[in-house]
Amino acid sequence: MYDKNKKLKYEGDFNANKIEGNGKYIYDNGEIYVGHFINNKREGMGKLFNKDRKVKYEGKFLNDEPVMAEINVMITNPQNIKNWIISSNMIFII
Repeated sequence: MYDKNKKLKYEGDFNANKIEGNGKYIYDNGEIYVGHFINNKREGMGKLFNKDRKVKYEGKFLNDEPVMAEINVMITNPQNIKNWIISSNMIFII
């Protein structure tokens, strides 16, 4: 896939005219993403390089964003939970 100036933007897999599967995307700011795509978005494992080609982030992407942390919560008495609130970096169980 090329931009309007015929400069390479993406090389990799497509499905139904969408970026799907493994590929490499070159952003206008010089950053490069190499990894998995689903429905034109970064999804799954990948690497994001800065414009100097140094790794900026390596790991899991979800809905086009890097996943900075994941947590698993096991609730032993769910009947006691009346409500829970998820903010950007905390989970409140009430």
